[in-house]
Order: sequence, then C-alpha cells, then structure tokens
Amino acid sequence: MTKLLPAFLLFSFMVLIMAVVPPRTSVAINSSQPAKRSAQPQFKQCWLVLLTKGPNQSFTTQQTNGILKAHFHQVQQLTLNGNALAAGPFADKNPDLQEIFVLNAMDSLEADQLMQRDTAITTGIYSYELKRWYAMNNGQTK
Repeated sequence: MTKLLPAFLLFSFMVLIMAVVPPRTSVAINSSQPAKRSAQPQFKQCWLVLLTKGPNQSFTTQQTNGILKAHFHQVQQLTLNGNALAAGPFADKNPDLQEIFVLNAMDSLEADQLMQRDTAITTGIYSYELKRWYAMNNGQTK
C-alpha cells in the first residue's frame, strides 16, 4: 500500500489541477488569406522635416562633431519612442539639404517641439522646415 501512495497522491494532484485550471483553447491562423482591404485608402497624417544647413557654421570641427553626436543620439531616441517613423541623411551629399525625418506628431506644434529638443537645431548647425504629409497605409483596415 505504501508503494501506491505516491502514485495516488500524484494522480489526485493532477485531477485537482485539471479541475481548477481552465483548459486553453487554440485558434488556427490561416495565413494564406490576404489582409482585408477597405474600399477607400486610409491615410495617416505625418510631418516631413527637411533639415538644411543652418546659419551657425562657426564651430570648430571638434565642437561640430560633439553636437552632431548628440543630434544622432536624439534622432535615435525619436525613433525608439515612435516619434520618428523614418530618419536619415541624403545619399547624394547635397551641400544644403542634410537630412529628412518623418515625424509621428498630432500637429505642427508637437512636431516643432520635438525638433526644438535637437542640439543641432538649437545651436544653429541645422535649420528645419516642416511639411504636413499624408502617408497611405495600403488601404488595410485595422
């Protein structure tokens, strides 16, 4: 009888667990069906930010490098926080047009506030121009 006691206790424990814990249900996902499309394309308001060479180019190379390092860190934070949907420099090395951002902001005031936190803007190395832009989300419904 003593040899059966551990098996009986284990069996009783399993029955108790099955009685207390509700069963999980699984749902099969059919990935072969495309996403539903709405009849009208859906648009999201964003803000294009065009960074141009600013009025203050009088910094030493070491100072400029430090300011740009802080600028890149701030751009990284905007991206990680979801405020910048895309950001980066132009490939053609235009002497005036430096970078472009796509900001996720409710209005121009919020977009402006985000840009005013940037060290490259506040020091005058860069200037910026905001343009309201509507991005299409491929007509997918959510």
